[in-house]
Amino acid sequence: MKKTHIEALEKINPNLKLVKRFSGGMSNFTYLVEDPNSNEQFVFRFPGNGAYNFVNYQDEHSALKEAYKLGLTSETVHFDVETGIKLAKYVEGNNLVEAGIDYKLAHDYLKKFHSSNFKKLKDYDHLGRLNSYEKLHSNQNGNYLELKQYFIELFESTLKQYATKPCHNDSQLANFIISEDKQIFLVDYEYAAVNDPIYDIACFGNVDLSNALDLLSEFDFDDREDPLVRLYGWRMFQCLQWYNVASYKHDIGLGEALNLDFHAISKKYITLATTLRSLIENVE
Repeated sequence: MKKTHIEALEKINPNLKLVKRFSGGMSNFTYLVEDPNSNEQFVFRFPGNGAYNFVNYQDEHSALKEAYKLGLTSETVHFDVETGIKLAKYVEGNNLVEAGIDYKLAHDYLKKFHSSNFKKLKDYDHLGRLNSYEKLHSNQNGNYLELKQYFIELFESTLKQYATKPCHNDSQLANFIISEDKQIFLVDYEYAAVNDPIYDIACFGNVDLSNALDLLSEFDFDDREDPLVRLYGWRMFQCLQWYNVASYKHDIGLGEALNLDFHAISKKYITLATTLRSLIENVE
């Protein structure tokens, strides 16, 4: 744990002790910490350099409070809306990578999430998000603008009409936690906003698109709702979004701190977006 991270943790509670740092994540440093006096465990998040460019911490805090009231996530016990430093109660259990994928459990949870009465969730603003992210880095991939234009046309003609429900927007396998008593929660609410429920299903295929396709098959959609086009379209958008994020993090040298090659990651996302465009065209 870096000195700045230790100092921030001590300001919250000087009794808290580090247990371990969690692996993974493109944006933040996260740790399991413990209070020896109570034996309670917490997850401590310290945002990485520049993370504030992609997250509105006030919006995230509001979404977390609503999600906890609705029984969708664990309790946040400290949140600094200026810095994004956060402390939440740790859920003893495994994520869906560790525990194995339970598609019915994920389906039931997402159905509940999408029908929940969230308050004050903003629109995800897909096109505005891409435009703002592009300004943060210098990695100008020649295929990106062509792929973005293809997505814009698909968004205007098909996708945007469905973006009307509360969504988590980062519902990848690692963010689903199954507790020891078989309750399921979603963590990491940086991107929670109003969106198309199929966007969350697309996120489920973050590592393997087949996971998203298998989860999609658990849902009942009218054929007129273009579920497959929506799934591929949103996954394409996610690749364009994360291309920009990875490019920015390469520019600021965050890869060394997080032990990730962000330049290689950015190229991978462009390749995936190109593949998804072909899948959309084959459906249409």
